[in-house]
Amino acid sequence: MGDSSEDTSVKTKRPKEQGGLLSSVEEIKEFDKEFWEVTKGLPIRSGSLLKVPSSSYHRFGIKLTPENRPDLISASERFYRRDIEENLEREMLHQTEETEETKQKREVERKMSWVIGDSVRETMHSLDDGTRKFRIVEIGMREISSAIAGELYMHQETRALLDRVEFHLVDWSPTALLEARTMLHRLYGLDAQNHDFLDFGDFLLKSADREFDFIVSVGSFHHKSTPDFLLEIKRCLKDDGILLSGEWYSALWHHPYTLYKLLEVMGTDERRLSMFASLFGELLSPSPGWVARQEEVKAISEHTDYWLKIQSELNAMGSSGRPRLYMLKANLTSREYSENLRSAGFETDLEKIKTAFPKATISDLPRSMLKGSDFAVVTAAIKRR
Repeated sequence: MGDSSEDTSVKTKRPKEQGGLLSSVEEIKEFDKEFWEVTKGLPIRSGSLLKVPSSSYHRFGIKLTPENRPDLISASERFYRRDIEENLEREMLHQTEETEETKQKREVERKMSWVIGDSVRETMHSLDDGTRKFRIVEIGMREISSAIAGELYMHQETRALLDRVEFHLVDWSPTALLEARTMLHRLYGLDAQNHDFLDFGDFLLKSADREFDFIVSVGSFHHKSTPDFLLEIKRCLKDDGILLSGEWYSALWHHPYTLYKLLEVMGTDERRLSMFASLFGELLSPSPGWVARQEEVKAISEHTDYWLKIQSELNAMGSSGRPRLYMLKANLTSREYSENLRSAGFETDLEKIKTAFPKATISDLPRSMLKGSDFAVVTAAIKRR
């Protein structure tokens, strides 16, 4: 029996062995599993390759095709959901959130929320006819709704608008939803509708065409590997509606080389680094065709510093009760995000946005929150007219 039995195990195929990229869903999943082994057991792990922007898949040896696209995107979304579900099951979601929230991150997201709040007030005031009701969706709770309500309240000419604004709050954290709704009620006497979704895309799919006047978000869109959700946002916005988003932009996950350098600077041992290098082979060499701008280089540096700070905090905790964190996300550069918006049928040119709202005084957008850096930027977009 032993002499005649065949070895039925399947050796993982790697991009370098095929002289190209992997396109088979099964081969990609096997390759991804082997990649997971590099950071297995560490407090901060890579997570799935499928969580990086789909526009970067090819640099990691994955070919996105019309045939495999549905399966790969579904797998990516499943990994993002699993991150949340895993911590919910371990009753560590709150601790995970706190660990990933550095002081700088909180302050910058608060600034982005207030920039969005000011822009919403200006555009809403320009659209107001004295009777119109406005529906606002906040994706991911970052105090944007409170910032909008505060801006409306602080200006005498827009205070009355508070009676005609309907807030819809969308998040995967019931606690964050409750806190946001409570704050709106306590500070401004407003009621809000809470929508508990692990994936905000599910909320958009359930929403009607042209249902909302404003869709606002801070720090949520880099959990989507493809820009497909932008088409749903466009569908859900009224024809004179506006999308305002603040995001964390970085090319850190654009290439295995930058990920390798991060692991190296984090002090990852040689055995794991060798595993990484063996997996990617020639793909580890910086590839031509994409030149980072100065502000994008600075964003990579700041993103690296962010994860080093998180690592330092985790090390100070010790192993007992420490949350498990995953690094890879779908961060883009702000110019890539703007390109995705235009491809989805949005207009991002500030002069054209000002023309659409001639009575509004709209601040310069896109606006960087960090001097000389692309790391945190607020962007406005309207439907192409």
